[in-house]
Amino acid sequence: MMANERVRIGNVQVAKILFDFVNEEVLPDMNIDSDTFWSGAELIIAELSPHRMHEGKCTDITTYKTFLYDIGYLLPQTNDENFQINTINVDNEISVQVAPQLVVPLVDARRCSLHDALYSTDAISDCDSCERTNENNQKRGEKVISFTRKFLDQSIPLTSNFSHTDAIQYSIVNGEVKVRNLFRQIGNQIISCDKGVPHAIVFVHHDLHIEIQIDRKNCRNDIAGIKGVIIESALTTIVDCEDSIAVVDVYDKIQLNRNWLSLMKDNELRLSSRSLLFVRHVGHLLFTDAILNNDNQEIPEGILDALITTLIAVHNLNDRTKDNIKNSHKGSIYIVKPKQHGPGRFYFASM
Repeated sequence: MMANERVRIGNVQVAKILFDFVNEEVLPDMNIDSDTFWSGAELIIAELSPHRMHEGKCTDITTYKTFLYDIGYLLPQTNDENFQINTINVDNEISVQVAPQLVVPLVDARRCSLHDALYSTDAISDCDSCERTNENNQKRGEKVISFTRKFLDQSIPLTSNFSHTDAIQYSIVNGEVKVRNLFRQIGNQIISCDKGVPHAIVFVHHDLHIEIQIDRKNCRNDIAGIKGVIIESALTTIVDCEDSIAVVDVYDKIQLNRNWLSLMKDNELRLSSRSLLFVRHVGHLLFTDAILNNDNQEIPEGILDALITTLIAVHNLNDRTKDNIKNSHKGSIYIVKPKQHGPGRFYFASM
């Protein structure tokens, strides 16, 4: 399909590959017909496209500052500088929990293996014949296990000053975790496990999940049979529409939106196994030929991102049953708007 093949909708021309993607992959099952979406998109483009930003360079600071005032990046201070921003329906991954955030073009990540992270990075010293090797280095593995047991002591300590380092078996008896010959009532910390000798036990620490995986056949000499410890890493991930390498033309943009669509429609378990996803739009100064306006000019790419990514995210809002939470538990859509230089751009982004 030729990149310049277009479909005219009122006063705009839409790249046919974008038109087909929205109509055939995004809109089905949304109770939004094609004519309604595209006529609305045309009105939004007509209303917002005139808000083009100044471009250029200025090296004289006085002239530059005057220029910033002229274009609205800077405004005179007033006596009423105090203001508040109130938000509602914000997920715990943002408002309560503390963890890293990942920024990627197309994927997401939430949980990681503590064993793998320790073995493959300099978190564990290479000294004393503990170099990182492709083949399993048993001495390095022993350091990984020791580090992991100390981590468990810090995060889910046992009673009576006993240590996970001395544990030789984890089991579940009458709803309690049994470690070696020690019983400990976990209460609301333990949220998931198999009965008897479990394959995994999931704990909660500071609202973050720690999963101890047990498999004596694949535990690499761990005396308690711990195969691995899975911890929550990046609780939030920004899926980046702005990446100048991975997303450079209309084909790349459609592929990114196709990935975004699959994430918004993907079913989740009740214990979330992936990051809370944000989507970052491009800056205000970028334009795209995916849609041309009435003057045959490219439209601001940020408007295209707003139209398509939020349309896709509605899939998440339309199907939110108790056992089928997809991205946001609060029913929100999270958008990152970069390069908000001055009140004018904030106002434009809010429009």
